[in-house]
Amino acid sequence: MNPILPLYYAAPDVEAHVWKSDPDTVYLYCSNDRIDGGGMDPYQNCFSSKDLVHWEDHGVAFDARTAVPWAKMDNLPAIDVAEGDGRYYYYFTAPVDGVMMQCVTSSDRPEGPFTDPKPIVGTEFPSCGDPSVLVDEDGSAYLFWGQFYLRGGKLKDNMYELEPETVDPMILTEQQHGFHEGSSIRRRGEYYYLLYADTTRGKPTCLSYAKSEHPLGPYVKGGVII
Repeated sequence: MNPILPLYYAAPDVEAHVWKSDPDTVYLYCSNDRIDGGGMDPYQNCFSSKDLVHWEDHGVAFDARTAVPWAKMDNLPAIDVAEGDGRYYYYFTAPVDGVMMQCVTSSDRPEGPFTDPKPIVGTEFPSCGDPSVLVDEDGSAYLFWGQFYLRGGKLKDNMYELEPETVDPMILTEQQHGFHEGSSIRRRGEYYYLLYADTTRGKPTCLSYAKSEHPLGPYVKGGVII
């Protein structure tokens, strides 16, 4: 083990991004699993580096305890962040009237603070969210979420509403792809790759990928990478 972050942080769910507005810097957005095993902290820090050796802690990027007015938040699982129209959009999972939904909050700086959260209508799901966001080369944005069944759809230009006709509730499934949770999407060339926690070895102890020519699929499983 060779941690790049201070040992206080136990951050298993990490998304790394290089933003167009700051192409020389890598930003890390990660959940904090409490070292004492008490669950996930309800706040998350943002870290950045220009050389992948020295890392700057920008402090708390989002504190769900104070930023979410409609629910009491005592944990904050995996999140993702996207850039659009000069703003940064931070996607997270929270209960809304007793149902888990994907939500979004925004900032004019990549390190936050992120404020003014909104639930995303149409993302109601009874289990884990683990949102993943892709902003494609043409500026179109896509949101993915879910556990056992990966759901996804195209976001409107405002980045907090889905285009309902594009939503697919079964982009990846446990039966066909071994999908458990933790989707993470990226584009390389003409193909789209979804990485996720895979259960085909009995438990979700490995990471696999699936490949498609379109962000919303269909996806073909490529195999285990870790």
